[in-house]
Amino acid sequence: MMKHAAVLLVLVVGCRFDLPEVPCGNGELDPREECDDGNTTNGDACDSNCTTPRCGNGVVTEGEECDFGPNNFGNHDVCLLNCRLAKCGDGYEWIGGEQCDDGNLDDSDDCLSTCRLSTCGDGYVNLRTEACDDGNNDTCGTCKGLPGSGWGPDETSSGPCLTEQS
Repeated sequence: MMKHAAVLLVLVVGCRFDLPEVPCGNGELDPREECDDGNTTNGDACDSNCTTPRCGNGVVTEGEECDFGPNNFGNHDVCLLNCRLAKCGDGYEWIGGEQCDDGNLDDSDDCLSTCRLSTCGDGYVNLRTEACDDGNNDTCGTCKGLPGSGWGPDETSSGPCLTEQS
């Protein structure tokens, strides 16, 4: 008898007691549901997936631009954790879409307003590293001082963009 009881116990413990799938929207709060208001309308008291309307539940509702639910992986994807679409200047570098994002639209620093890294020849003077930048994609050859560069309007610099001001 003891031998049969042990086998029965192993069989019972090894079984899974999954709850049957209950359709969302039936008006009854079932296991695995946060809410159920009896319909499958999004944006009311309970969304169509039986979650309360909020950023991160996988349903785009009023005030959200996107919502990937558990697939919102952080602030470096197309959909940010605040359910806003990533855009240049938001301060979050979108992996695969931006080279940088410093949260401003200033073209005189290391990250341009296009969310591309500042480089010699891009036509923008990086005040930290460049004396001039004439935008011709070479070593800047000879270029006139540009607004904000600290060079006078008639002064020129020959050599690479990294020319030091004197």
